[in-house]
Amino acid sequence: MELGGKAAFVTGGSGDIGGAIARSLAKAGVDVAVSYVSDSQRAGATVEAVKKIGRRSIGVQSHSVPISSATLHGVVFQKTIGPPIQSIESPTTATSVQ
Repeated sequence: MELGGKAAFVTGGSGDIGGAIARSLAKAGVDVAVSYVSDSQRAGATVEAVKKIGRRSIGVQSHSVPISSATLHGVVFQKTIGPPIQSIESPTTATSVQ
């Protein structure tokens, strides 16, 4: 699957695994939205790492939320970066695939 020019929403982006996934996707040419619960500094570091690679990235604070909030995050993501190819789940979080 060719990923260049696509977009992904990565949950757990402030953690080691989610951050590594976000950076790997960026290296493959994917723009990345990084979701985090409380560690905005680590999520911000992931966002900056993705941008340094040359891809667009935003941080989105979230938590285990009802679908209406998840839908809102999707709208923010699409207006900022574009429609995602896939939402990537780190092992400690969950998110939908589009």
